[in-house]
Amino acid sequence: MQSLPKLRLGDMLVTAGVLSEKDLAWALDEQKNAFKRLGEVLLEANLVSEEDIAEARALQLDMPYVDLEDGVISSSVAALIPEQVARTYNVLPLAVSADRLAVAMVNPSDVEAIDAVQRHAKKRVEPVLASETRLQKTLDQIYGAFDSADIKASIKQAIEDVEFTADDQSQDADIAEERRQSGQAPVVKTVNLILQEAVKQHASDIHLEPRANCLEIRYRVDGNLHQVRNLPKQLQPAVVSRIKIMSEMDIAETFNFTGIEYPGLIIIADRYWDTGNANLEITVAHEIAHQWWYSLVGNDQVGQPWLYESLTSYSEYVYVRTVYDDKRAKEMQDGDRDWYNFYRGQGAPDLALDLPVSSYADNNYGMIIYVKGPLFYAELEQLLGRERFLDALQLYFERHRYEIVQSVDVLNAFEDATGEDLDALFYRWVGDFPGLDPAVVEQAQQQNQQVQ
Repeated sequence: MQSLPKLRLGDMLVTAGVLSEKDLAWALDEQKNAFKRLGEVLLEANLVSEEDIAEARALQLDMPYVDLEDGVISSSVAALIPEQVARTYNVLPLAVSADRLAVAMVNPSDVEAIDAVQRHAKKRVEPVLASETRLQKTLDQIYGAFDSADIKASIKQAIEDVEFTADDQSQDADIAEERRQSGQAPVVKTVNLILQEAVKQHASDIHLEPRANCLEIRYRVDGNLHQVRNLPKQLQPAVVSRIKIMSEMDIAETFNFTGIEYPGLIIIADRYWDTGNANLEITVAHEIAHQWWYSLVGNDQVGQPWLYESLTSYSEYVYVRTVYDDKRAKEMQDGDRDWYNFYRGQGAPDLALDLPVSSYADNNYGMIIYVKGPLFYAELEQLLGRERFLDALQLYFERHRYEIVQSVDVLNAFEDATGEDLDALFYRWVGDFPGLDPAVVEQAQQQNQQVQ
C-alpha cells in the first residue's frame, strides 16, 4: 500500500483500492446503528482484511507497519521481555539497537504497555503497528501455541474414564469416588488445560456454570464474558472436585451453599441462576465483596471467620444503599435486627464475634457471623458518622492490603482514623482478643458480674 495523505480510515481504504465507495457508505450507516468502530463493521462483513486496516492505521498515525509473516523474529530479541509481558500487553520486540527497541504493537498508544516493555528491556520503545491476529500467531510460534484440540482430546479421554455412580451410594462412598475420579490423569489434564487456555486468552476470571445438560465454561476477557465450551454433564462432579482440591478445600459438601468465593472467582449455586431466586442479586454482591474482604485483605478463615464474613455481609448494606437508596438499606438492617432479636428471644446465646468456627453450632454460626457481625459495623457507622466510618474502612484496607489481619487491626484502624476510644464497643460486640485494652476488659467483666 503506497503512502497516502492523512484521511479518515474509510477514505484511506477506498483510496488504496481495498474498499469500494458503495461498501464504505453501507458500513458507515451500519456503524451508526451498531455503535461499533468502523473497522469492526468492515471486518465482520469481510469487506477488508485485518492487515488492510492495520496498514491503513499505520499511515494514519504516521507510524511504521510490519507484516509479521514476512520475516523471522530473533529469539534473543524477543527474550528482552518476559512472555507474560508480551502476552499481557500484546507486544513483541522486533529489533534492538544501542538504546532503542522496535516493538510490534496492536495499540501503539498504550502507554502502560510501553512503560512495561521499557522497564524490562531498559531501552526506549519505538512502536511498530501490527495486526492482532498475526501478532498472536507470532507470539504462539515463539513461546509455544495453545491447541484447543488438546482440550477436546483430554475431555474425550476423561469421559471414557469417569464413571456414573449409583444414586443409592452413601455420602462417604460418593466423596471417595469423586476424589478418585478428580485425581485421574484426563480430568487433571482437562482442568489444567482450561486454566492454561484462560491465561493465554488474558482472561481475568473463569466461570463454570452448571446447566441442565452440561457444565458451561466462560472466560471474562476485557470485561466481557465469552462462552468457550461446554463440558459433558458427567464430568461436572470430577471437575468441580478437582478445582476444590487445587484450592486446598474439602470436597465434602457439608452445607447447602448459595455462593463461594475464591481470589478472582466466585461460584453461585446453580439453583439461584436457574430459578431467578430473589436473593441472587445480594448473593452476587456478597461474593464480589469478598474480593476485598478475603482476597485482598486476608485472615484466618477458620480461627476468625468474622473478620471477612461479617464485613462482607455489611458490604451488602453498602451495595443496597448505593444501587437503591438509604431507605431500602435501613429496611434491610432492621430486618436483620428483628431476626437477631427473635433468635435471642428463643434463648440462644449471644456469642462473641471473635471466635473460631468450631465454637459455633450451625445455627449460631449463621446468626452471629452473618447477622450480628454486619449489625456491629452498622452500629459503628452510626456512632462515627458515615464519612468518618468510610475513612476508617479505607485506612484499614490500605494498611492491610495483601496481609493477614487480626481483630486488633480493625480496632486500630478505626481508632487511628477517628481518634475515638472504641475498646469498650469492640469488647461488647467482638469479645476479648489480643491487643484490647486490659483495663476496659476488666471493667466490663466487673460490670457483668454485678449485673449477674
